[in-house]
Amino acid sequence: MKPTLAVCLICFATTATGALAGGPTTAPVEPAPVAPAGAPSPSQDWTGFYLGGQIGRTSGDWIGGGGATISDASAGSYGLHAGYNHDFGSWILGAEVEHDVMGLSFFVPAVGPPIPGPEVESITRLKLRAGFDLGRVLVYGTVGVAQIKADTLDFENAQVLGAGISWMATPDWIAGAEVLRQNFEGDTGNATSIDATSVSLRLSYKF
Repeated sequence: MKPTLAVCLICFATTATGALAGGPTTAPVEPAPVAPAGAPSPSQDWTGFYLGGQIGRTSGDWIGGGGATISDASAGSYGLHAGYNHDFGSWILGAEVEHDVMGLSFFVPAVGPPIPGPEVESITRLKLRAGFDLGRVLVYGTVGVAQIKADTLDFENAQVLGAGISWMATPDWIAGAEVLRQNFEGDTGNATSIDATSVSLRLSYKF
């Protein structure tokens, strides 16, 4: 065998042996980072002023001086509200003024046609609110004072107690529902009272 051919065969054998032993070396590929499953979304900020409207229904009992119910009534209601919330993290505190218009008419039972009693034309409320921040949902309780406007009798201001839920549909728009209860005692010369419950759906714009 010629020397040149022998050298070529030795080189080929050496190269083939190296390829079979280890093959070409490639750099390891780093896996792409994966976001953890179920990561919580950022909490919503409820701090700010808001303005909106509400529609609902108000039901009430007209109660005589002896505690017996003279008559009951129910009517649709609508109105406006404005307020401010401050977000403390897990807790939210706020204040609100609200005005409802309605035609809640009571009657005195009689043998003949019923005798008209007082008609509640509107209720104005000033409320404090405190609730839990659940992200886009706010669950709260409310307490305050309410003033009633009736056409024939005068009634004193009443304490308001209630609860509600709000949902932040967008950073600007808030939808919700609320239940309020109030009892208006008769003023001077009026021994009767009106026990009223209001249920409403609300829509507010947050500034």
